[in-house]
Amino acid sequence: MNRTMFTRTISILLAVVAALAPLAAADPASDVLVGEHWYVGELNRSPAMTLHQVVTRHADGRHTSVIDTVMVIRRKMGAQDFKLEIRESQRFGESSSGVVETFRFDHVESGSTISAEGRVEPGRGEPDRAVATVHRLGRTQDVVIPIPAGVKLLSDRVVQAEIARDPITAGAKRTFHGLILMNGQVQLVTSTVTGKGATPDGDWNVEMLADVMPIPIQTVIAKNGELVAMTMSFGPIGISLKRSSGPVPLLGGEVSPTGMVSAKGPAPRSAPENRYRLPATVAVQDDGFSLMAEGVVTVRSRGNRRAPTDAEKKTLLATEAQIEIDDPALRAWVTGLVKTDEAPSATAERLRLAVRSHIGKKDFGVMDGSALETYRSRHGDCTEHANLLAAALRIAGIPARVDVGVVWSADHGAWVGHAWNTAWIDGRWVHLDAAYPGIERSQYLRLGSPGATKGTMAAMVANLSALMGGEVEVLP
Repeated sequence: MNRTMFTRTISILLAVVAALAPLAAADPASDVLVGEHWYVGELNRSPAMTLHQVVTRHADGRHTSVIDTVMVIRRKMGAQDFKLEIRESQRFGESSSGVVETFRFDHVESGSTISAEGRVEPGRGEPDRAVATVHRLGRTQDVVIPIPAGVKLLSDRVVQAEIARDPITAGAKRTFHGLILMNGQVQLVTSTVTGKGATPDGDWNVEMLADVMPIPIQTVIAKNGELVAMTMSFGPIGISLKRSSGPVPLLGGEVSPTGMVSAKGPAPRSAPENRYRLPATVAVQDDGFSLMAEGVVTVRSRGNRRAPTDAEKKTLLATEAQIEIDDPALRAWVTGLVKTDEAPSATAERLRLAVRSHIGKKDFGVMDGSALETYRSRHGDCTEHANLLAAALRIAGIPARVDVGVVWSADHGAWVGHAWNTAWIDGRWVHLDAAYPGIERSQYLRLGSPGATKGTMAAMVANLSALMGGEVEVLP
């Protein structure tokens, strides 16, 4: 419990920062090293991030750009102090005009590595496509990312050079496209850059907004095309990046899981129904338990009978990057737990208890373990419980999703970040929590689900961003 929505979002933010960070412009006089730059980042005013950028030009005019990023997050839970480290490396092979031709990503968090490499294939009369192979947990997956007609994947070096050469006037917008490793998948990212005018020094202020992460990134680009600074805010979490002469010791930015959301009014009751008023920008949808009307969210403990569509049900039974239901060992484990003559509701409860028992070590130091990773390691926090239980339910033929939001914790006397599961069983939505059971569903607020698509993830992050630093008011 307590960590899911913050660390998952910061992990994606790290990848977006690396993808959007402009590189030094090429020097025509050099045929080897074009530029090398270090940047240091602060998380909540503590040194927590370094970014190292190197661009090399080859004899044939092509370029290779490498971006290595490290972020350290600290969390205190009682007397324990956890240190979470994320490392991201991006390597792009570019044509002489800056169009991406090859790519490689290496992402390491909590000791787990995800790697992906691939190339961009010309369409030859059809739209181009990026072909990638993703490696994780001893498994490989080949994926194809369609590139819309007319879209070119430009390197950051070229994006930055274009902004410096032809500045975006205040209020004007331009769109750029690239590739990113997000949530264990290689995805096309579309970034909208809005002009904000010139600085007193004559540099250029722009705002960058990626479709995978709807959190504006304020960026300053120098007249010669170099990155000057970046800042972004995620509720009370602030990240800033500026130039440095080299790497610095990373103390780690502390992110407190409690206190991110303020509580107003009495504590929510352990009752069949509770009513809440949230910030106006939080979009709560009907998730089987919640209903919003006139700015007030009513959350019930008993799920409704709004059946999922065939498409939704298919999604809730499918394998995903974090929910690997196709793994033979994981399937065998679940099959051994399921009884053929048992009602689905009894099976779901059996699996919930099995997941809770299987994860023998409740570890707040794990960043975002997938279902298979958790099954093998047998340790983790609420995210790992939710991912593993979602996989177990889907293997058993029960449509299920991972939900992310906040729960009222009487232990902390506060709203805390959490992940849990919702399943469609016997014609009704059913709440399941393997990590932190015993709380009425009416004391949960769902902000979204991670999902496998950019739109699903972006909607969840938008709600998280809108609620962080805000308050939840409990109504009579």
